[in-house]
Amino acid sequence: MNSSEVIYENGGTRLCLDNGKAILFYKGETYTFGFHPYEPMAIIYKDDAPVAYIHNAFDVYAECQAFMTNPEHLVNTVTRHYHNAEHFCRLLTVAIDRGYDWQIDELEKEMFEQVRWENHEVFYKTDDIEFGRYGDEPEDENDPTEWDEDPDADILEHAEYEILYVIIDGVKYVLYGDWISTLDIKIAGEKGKKAIKARIHQFTGIPEAYPGYWRRGELFYLVATGIKYNTEIFCQILAYAVRSGKKYYNLREIEKAIGLRGA
Repeated sequence: MNSSEVIYENGGTRLCLDNGKAILFYKGETYTFGFHPYEPMAIIYKDDAPVAYIHNAFDVYAECQAFMTNPEHLVNTVTRHYHNAEHFCRLLTVAIDRGYDWQIDELEKEMFEQVRWENHEVFYKTDDIEFGRYGDEPEDENDPTEWDEDPDADILEHAEYEILYVIIDGVKYVLYGDWISTLDIKIAGEKGKKAIKARIHQFTGIPEAYPGYWRRGELFYLVATGIKYNTEIFCQILAYAVRSGKKYYNLREIEKAIGLRGA
């Protein structure tokens, strides 16, 4: 007698316990799971061959049993994140889609960014440029002590939780500052040095700290060069850095090139 208990289902994705085995149906394929207790490490199989390893993770079967006992169960990982059934399932599908050998923190970061992108906010849009922010971190994964953002705030006390993006000529980039003097424009989805499209030095401002100004398009002093920026000007800076083809820029060099300062 076949007995199947669904843990999570959405469209063609279904995670379930079937006759005492954890099984994932995803994109027309069937996946099963193994577990190595040493790390511990989760192993994802397709046709009895491993397709992904998740280190320092969990026992998928044991977590599925916990969800059947309590649908409100949260999977608590070593990174102190808490995953409901939907996001637990998404960790598994991201591991299948995006790589082979994962550390749990890297996998969680990848999954969080995908979920946040689905709820992104657009600040500025033309035919060839779009600028905005990823959505908020899913609340049920956060450490319970983390803050809640005031969406109308001009300055965020915890701006490190923000992810700004820009799409230029159809390619999406994410913006990262080192909090001192550099703004990196990185190709979304790429990792390491390969991801860096352009780096703007002497960029002393923190763009992700000012969502209120970006929403309203107001002029304000973002950087210490003595020039006020608004959303359109900032997008011109980013577009110039991407399109000009160099890897490294001085901010004043770009300001001069786009006509913000004299020769």
